[in-house]
Amino acid sequence: MLDRTATQFSHVKPADTAFAPGGLRDFFLYRDLGIAKATHGKVIAHLVKANMAPETGTGWHRHEADFQIVIMVKGWARFMYEDKETLVEAGDVVHQRPRPGNKEALEKRHWECVRTRLPVRLCRRALFGLRPPTPSWRAVP
Repeated sequence: MLDRTATQFSHVKPADTAFAPGGLRDFFLYRDLGIAKATHGKVIAHLVKANMAPETGTGWHRHEADFQIVIMVKGWARFMYEDKETLVEAGDVVHQRPRPGNKEALEKRHWECVRTRLPVRLCRRALFGLRPPTPSWRAVP
């Protein structure tokens, strides 16, 4: 009998899934990488790309996730993690500790990353109140 609690093999080719709206943010497009299905909902992974990134970034928020990594594939993004500014460029890998306050400024064109997180059901909460000052993010790295 097949053990339905174990993870399954998954191999998703680019033609298998398309970029589509419908994720947490309307200014991203998401391509499902088949991980949620293969792990029976334990982990999710998407290829994410910018789609009309906002001029002023995402605003302060936090992710209610136990684990999240971002692998930048193309372009760059500037993140503020609590009081630390981080420039993430193609080839970089970022592990976000659970529930940090953060905001993002994104390159508008040619920006793609792989995001992997658990649990699959992610809640994004806006943060209000005092936050560290945000540097000017208009300059290209």
